[in-house]
Amino acid sequence: MPGCSHRLVWPPGFDDLQRAGFIAHPDGFGYADDLFALNFPDDFTGSEGLHLRGFLNQIGQIPSPVARGVGYTLLPRSGFQTHPDRDGLRIADLPHKRHHQLWLVSRRDRPMTARLRKIAGLVSDVATQLAAPEQDGPG
Repeated sequence: MPGCSHRLVWPPGFDDLQRAGFIAHPDGFGYADDLFALNFPDDFTGSEGLHLRGFLNQIGQIPSPVARGVGYTLLPRSGFQTHPDRDGLRIADLPHKRHHQLWLVSRRDRPMTARLRKIAGLVSDVATQLAAPEQDGPG
């Protein structure tokens, strides 16, 4: 992998991920605490102990260094599916998954306009598609 001295074995174990290095982002540490505690309970001691390879703050940019082999990251499925270099990325199929609920919040004292109801329906449709498991995705 260009830019990375460690070739990530597949499927990766926690030590493999540590050697590769985490491409962090603001939500990444919370994702790591949730996901790694479930999947690597004997090895993971908290996100503060992750080996960091970089930090990015825009979801659209986070997968780029991963696609170039610089490290790994933890993202919602939408951050992977919408990235232009997604063919250069792999998703680790860990035994224990984490899902976060999406909430649509509106003012209690105002009924939704027709336009807002239409947008809420579109958001719901996209969220349903994102929640569906990939059929022939990377792995």
